Amino acid sequence: MSVERLEIRNFRNLQSVSLEISTSVNVFVGDNGSGKTSLLETLNILSTAKSFRNTPLNDLINTSSNNFTVSASLRNKDGSLYKVGVGKRSGKLVTARVNGESVKKVSELAERLPVIVVEPSSVVLIEGGPSERRQYLDMGLFHVEHDFLRVWKSFNKTLKQRNALLKLGNNSSIKEELKVWDKEFCTAAKSLDLYRRDIIERITPLFNTLVNDLEIDAGIDIQYQPGWDSSYALEEILEKNRTRELRYGVTIFGPHKAEIQFKTGQNSSKDFLSRGQKKLLTYALRVSLADLISKSGYHNCTPLLLLDDLTSELDLQFCRLLCKVLNKRSNLQVFITAIKNDRFLEVIEDELSPMMFHVEHGQISQRL
Repeated sequence: MSVERLEIRNFRNLQSVSLEISTSVNVFVGDNGSGKTSLLETLNILSTAKSFRNTPLNDLINTSSNNFTVSASLRNKDGSLYKVGVGKRSGKLVTARVNGESVKKVSELAERLPVIVVEPSSVVLIEGGPSERRQYLDMGLFHVEHDFLRVWKSFNKTLKQRNALLKLGNNSSIKEELKVWDKEFCTAAKSLDLYRRDIIERITPLFNTLVNDLEIDAGIDIQYQPGWDSSYALEEILEKNRTRELRYGVTIFGPHKAEIQFKTGQNSSKDFLSRGQKKLLTYALRVSLADLISKSGYHNCTPLLLLDDLTSELDLQFCRLLCKVLNKRSNLQVFITAIKNDRFLEVIEDELSPMMFHVEHGQISQRL
């Protein structure tokens, strides 16, 4: 179990909330605007100090207050218990604590509480640009590879420095300085690329299993492109394109241009699959990532899977298949929201036997 108790004060449309969590699957039911999604937001904030809806934290403070606080009692896989809390006062920086001690870096929160979110706009993982899919890979790597964050920071530092030099213009001194930074850039780029290739290899069999379980009968293949033609050395590509990069003032090749494509035969899945299939594909990608994080045991945590409006764009058959998939995953803790009187609620309850909560006007109560 991961979250055992959740305390919320003055957060958006929620009133004072104190919840005891004793099951691996928890469902929050209510009307639109009742506070269901806000509940999931608080869990994401405990992990990232951000809203998954990209809402500024100041805007999440209840209008009757000038601050909010969210805290949770968490239990590790080894049985150890600890407490995490995040607070925000209007006009002030966000504050975070673990066991009463101040936390300086958001990464320290994420290490304690891996959170995977699927909400209606998450299909952008399929339909959006390459940055969405790079972020997907890098989030997984943060949770399964001890040295990844250092490598990622090193690469982005050298990329920023290299771009700054390229913007200065075309002269001999700039070209000589670029050669020095190219060496560091290529070293970091190759390390980042190796990490990404490794996680693709590790996540693919987990993903394939989920595709089969969800009966996405489309023959989907994951294809990784590193951001340059890997049949050539990156150093050689940078040298050959020096004049071009100086003209544009930006680094054209490298891991910051990497892409993952989902192919159905020769077609891109984003053009070939229906909207419902894309939603299922999104679930397959997110749940396989949660599985990988859980199996790695690196941070000794149970990942949280936050599913906002679970049944959106799914038919009865796919909803049942998804619930069967979730029911197999005792390695995850799942939080689901659903609309009151949703016609699929019976399926969710039958397949998952969850703890049910009722959300109304910012108040949350267990449904007996």
